[in-house]
Amino acid sequence: MNEIREVAKAYYSRATAEEKKLATMYFRSLDLNGDGKISLAEYKKMVNPWFSNNRLFTELDRNGNGTLDFDEFLALFYMQRVPIPKCDACNNMLFGSYFSCLLCEKDFPNSYDLCCRCYGGGKYKHHHPRASFMDNRSQRLLLAEFMKQSQVTVPDDEVMMENVQTISRSLSKPGTGRQMFEAFSNGLNIGGVIVTIGTLGVAAGCSIM
Repeated sequence: MNEIREVAKAYYSRATAEEKKLATMYFRSLDLNGDGKISLAEYKKMVNPWFSNNRLFTELDRNGNGTLDFDEFLALFYMQRVPIPKCDACNNMLFGSYFSCLLCEKDFPNSYDLCCRCYGGGKYKHHHPRASFMDNRSQRLLLAEFMKQSQVTVPDDEVMMENVQTISRSLSKPGTGRQMFEAFSNGLNIGGVIVTIGTLGVAAGCSIM
């Protein structure tokens, strides 16, 4: 969760005034009584069921005071814009490094992901071989190498930025995690380059905030 917090804070620090305003508006929409913080009751009532569990709230509540201030909320805001996968074996959210089945990536978002503990301990059942799994950091290296070796047409900078800004605005609107996920998925097909590595579909060139 600490890594998620740092990423969320960094994006917010570099966000435009409009994007920061949207984040503030969303925070206020969760803060039902307007006291400047989000209680567990408010949290469970307003967020998507994917996120509305006590364990995640406790993870977000960094100082352990039972409420989320704006800085703590930013991690949730980021997680709703960039859906965090769950381990398909133990069902815990994957905040750090994890393993994915490359052969299942073509079915994204119905991918098959495992936490390091479940993958390393062999605590899972899957129909594809062990050799099809790769950690998320190695996947990035694979994509970078593929981009070097392939003929890929990339939109010019102006077109790319227009697409990125359109995607960012659509993702910034308060709504359910599923709605944001669908917008994000559509954005990947608009804002950048779609490439395929064998049966692995990979998208690049999108923005978070």
